[in-house]
Amino acid sequence: MSNKKKSGKGNGDFLKGFEPSSEVKRYLPGSDIPESAYSTNKVKPVFCFEYLAMNATGFCFNNKEVDQSLYHKVLDRLKVMSQKTYEDLKKGNNFFRFHSVDLDSKDVSLNKLDFKKTLTIVPDSLEDKDLPTLYQFDAGHEEARIAGFLGYYGIFYLVWLDKNHKLYPRK
Repeated sequence: MSNKKKSGKGNGDFLKGFEPSSEVKRYLPGSDIPESAYSTNKVKPVFCFEYLAMNATGFCFNNKEVDQSLYHKVLDRLKVMSQKTYEDLKKGNNFFRFHSVDLDSKDVSLNKLDFKKTLTIVPDSLEDKDLPTLYQFDAGHEEARIAGFLGYYGIFYLVWLDKNHKLYPRK
């Protein structure tokens, strides 16, 4: 399998062609990944908190600006999204605003190194080409967004909570 990853646009096979490095593979079930693990169109998301940012900075889930009301909205949104397929999430773009984030864009306030630091304690061990595609979606509360990435079998790893939509602001 090649190391080239797809952007997540198109047919919904977000991870087809993406082969993560051994560092990223540590959280995946087994080394022999069946082809079906890459297809997410008909799969409902399962949310994982393993890479949740909790260092009290601006995009973290324990940011001082995040209040109980926002946490309730986030949980409500995760519950609703877990009942939809990824195909539904993409089609319901106006409601969920589920889309990829281009970390190379000058409009994005985080970069690939920030993402690597979330995935591993040795960010230099992870090459840019091995980074999973970052996605964001509406957190169900005013401008708030949640950012994370897709793993195999439709697992969505939550990473950042962007209370004020500053990670990837609207144009």
